[in-house]
Amino acid sequence: MTSKAEYLRKKQKEWQTSGERVSFWRPKPGVNMIRILPPFNPENPLEYREFDEDDPTSIYFREYEYVYSAGEAEKKIIPRAQFGFEDCPFEEYRTELERRAQMGDKLAQKRLKRNTPQRALSMWIIDRAEESKGPQYWETTPNNGYLISNIFADSWFFDIDRPLPDKEDKGARDLKVVYTPREEAKNGIAKYEFVAAPKATPLHENEQIMLKWLSEDLWKKYPRLHTAHDADYIRAVINGTVEQYLANLRNQDSDDDEPEDAPSSNAEETRWWASLMGESVQITVKEIEEKLAVGDDVMIMPLDQSVPWQPASAFGFKAPVKEEVPTKPPAGPPAPPPPVVPSAPTPPPAPGADVGQQHTTPPSEVESLQAQIAALQAQQNQANAADGMENSLS
Repeated sequence: MTSKAEYLRKKQKEWQTSGERVSFWRPKPGVNMIRILPPFNPENPLEYREFDEDDPTSIYFREYEYVYSAGEAEKKIIPRAQFGFEDCPFEEYRTELERRAQMGDKLAQKRLKRNTPQRALSMWIIDRAEESKGPQYWETTPNNGYLISNIFADSWFFDIDRPLPDKEDKGARDLKVVYTPREEAKNGIAKYEFVAAPKATPLHENEQIMLKWLSEDLWKKYPRLHTAHDADYIRAVINGTVEQYLANLRNQDSDDDEPEDAPSSNAEETRWWASLMGESVQITVKEIEEKLAVGDDVMIMPLDQSVPWQPASAFGFKAPVKEEVPTKPPAGPPAPPPPVVPSAPTPPPAPGADVGQQHTTPPSEVESLQAQIAALQAQQNQANAADGMENSLS
């Protein structure tokens, strides 16, 4: 039994093989000559398939809604709800944006404009100026589809997508597309004009080349161009984890081999509950960082509510680091005060001068010693005088 991972890897090869990449057609300014390819006929590619109102594959075009710049990744997606799928992450995401926008959240209002689905109509064509490219995919507007359908409805032209003219030599016409880009248009809106060739002709003169162009069901070969995208991929686009999603597909051997704690692209890992204007809403990590960048430390909690409300900064969220503008370097330390120059010392005595004994004793102590010496000398003189008197009497 084929696992989901194996199936997705197989589809990746179909989508990404360089030799089989889809050629997307864009009209060149001025006149373009194209041929619309008919619906695929598995029984006989050269036989025109009759229209069946209950079978949408029996017509030359497909119509659907897409979002050109969805989610955090700002990538194109084709939402699932329009095809009857209940698991459509985009519908949940857009509903949440609408709710927050009604509450006055300006960031949600801005994102809501980018996440508004647009209608598209697509078909496979051959560009007569580039036939070597083979079938090319043209995604255009319903208004252009309306203009082209007028030619189909004209009984003079009828089924212009026929590979060969019918028995009445009707259908099978090239289509002239006159394209005026908005830069050249007077009103600033791109303009298309469609004119069917006056003569019916085969798709190509060489039958083998016709068979090469018509023998494969291109709608079935490239479903991502016109049908619902995978729910996990849409979720990855919304959360901005497309690279991780693709890496997981490349590296995953099978669903059973994936460890239980392996990272996934589930919304629970990248979205948080936030309290905005008194309401609990889900926001992404990027939105939390954007709010922190404008000084709003919003109150958040994990989706599983395992931790109570706390400021985003308490969970380690930080505002995106902005590039610092170089500032003038701070002033250096003040200059040191000038050194204190001591007064000049007393010059030494002249040679030969009698300066007596040099003392290092302070002047006050010298005077005290001199007084003590004088007192001792006076006592000695008195004693000597007394001795002299005694000698003279004897």
